[in-house]
Amino acid sequence: MFPTENTAKGRVTATAASPFSEEDLVMAHPHSSHNVEEVQRGPSAGCFHCLKIFASSEVAEWLADGTVLCPYCDIDSVLGSLSGYPLTMDFLLAMKKHWFRKISLQQGE
Repeated sequence: MFPTENTAKGRVTATAASPFSEEDLVMAHPHSSHNVEEVQRGPSAGCFHCLKIFASSEVAEWLADGTVLCPYCDIDSVLGSLSGYPLTMDFLLAMKKHWFRKISLQQGE
């Protein structure tokens, strides 16, 4: 079982299928937009698209609305270390699986 972390902003709880609850994955997602100040104030950040964890000082681009773009993949899927959620490979992978899952329609649908 993966460790869990309780914070003021996000409570990450383990389940049998995943070490993180779907509710926490949904609640963490808003921290990936309008987040330039939150990301810059913290020491590190991570991208749940390319799964890189990096120093916040590496962030050089963001959208007009203040949404950070990952310095490695240019996708707006960056969480800062001050988001209240763990910046671990396990959490980023859970976020990726939740937000970037592929949906395919069966023929005839």
